[in-house]
Amino acid sequence: MKLFNVILAAAAADHSSSSSSSSSIYDSECGGTITESQTITSPGFDRGYYYNYLDCVWNIELGDVLGFNIVPLSFSLENNSVCAYDSVAKEGDKYTPDRPNPSNEGFPTLFIEGGSAVIVFSTDGSIVGEGFQFELTEPDRLQIIEGHAQRIFDSLTDEKFAQRYINRMNITFAKMRSAQTGQACYVENGFEEEAADVSVFDKSDVCTLNGQVNPAINSWARNYACSGRGKVYRQIIRSARKVKSFFIEKNGCIFV
Repeated sequence: MKLFNVILAAAAADHSSSSSSSSSIYDSECGGTITESQTITSPGFDRGYYYNYLDCVWNIELGDVLGFNIVPLSFSLENNSVCAYDSVAKEGDKYTPDRPNPSNEGFPTLFIEGGSAVIVFSTDGSIVGEGFQFELTEPDRLQIIEGHAQRIFDSLTDEKFAQRYINRMNITFAKMRSAQTGQACYVENGFEEEAADVSVFDKSDVCTLNGQVNPAINSWARNYACSGRGKVYRQIIRSARKVKSFFIEKNGCIFV
């Protein structure tokens, strides 16, 4: 899962049409304000290809939420190995050729921190593709934790440490996914009431964020680690604690 600081630009597969077959100008509303979960569709998607010379802006304002997902249902834009002539991006982000071009097979579901984002879709006057459909959905508690962990991943610059940390954290998340059943099981885990969900995550300091992701995992494990051999929630908590300590040691954090 990538945060929405990743460019959503240029599909790996080209479904091209000539400029002459798609040169009509789109004269309806392009973009708009979105205040609830729904599907965002590029203009022309229903006819099989988007229009040239589009400049669409979607302002997403979902209110006071911890985050939301952008789930790709379909994605096919003009592909170019050097520059994204047609692109979809979070406002302010720039396309760089070293980012892998996404495709329907490899485009990730994106977690957006908070309830706001701006999506900008721009096209030039030549080759077009089928376009895109993005569904805005509410993440579950595990997806929110994974989204904030991804923020830590993206902050790491020491390649060797980064890979070790990411691998260890992903092992913990794999245990969590295999243990969830979709139901709460805190009573079966020996607790009288559901553990409070961690809802505050630091916006700037990764050491603090690492310390917040850990209790969020602990709370989730007590409530939802229901499937597996033994006390699975304890296994997850131990695993997460080791990953947290590893990060503190290697990243030089002076507090937790």
